[in-house]
Amino acid sequence: MDLLSISTLNKSFGSRKILDDFSLDCSKGEIIGIFGRNGCGKSTLLRILFGTVKADSISMHINGTKITPREVIPSKKIAYLPQDPFLPKGVKVRDIIPMFYSGDH
Repeated sequence: MDLLSISTLNKSFGSRKILDDFSLDCSKGEIIGIFGRNGCGKSTLLRILFGTVKADSISMHINGTKITPREVIPSKKIAYLPQDPFLPKGVKVRDIIPMFYSGDH
């Protein structure tokens, strides 16, 4: 079974520590909910995992193989749907899908 392991994840914005030595393990098919107050780092965590925000430090492994956040999206091992709009205005989803989905499973 595929396993994603994250450890020693740290992220600060200036003097404000958002994520401090965060760790997470999850297996393929698991659904994980992340709950917390506004500003506690939920969105920052996901943005780090998908390479849109740089962590101060992070250790990520998939099945024991070290991987960087920049390798996550091209690897197609993890999917993420951001809460904020991310498509250019005027572009239809059906036109974007072929860019991300080749039909190979």
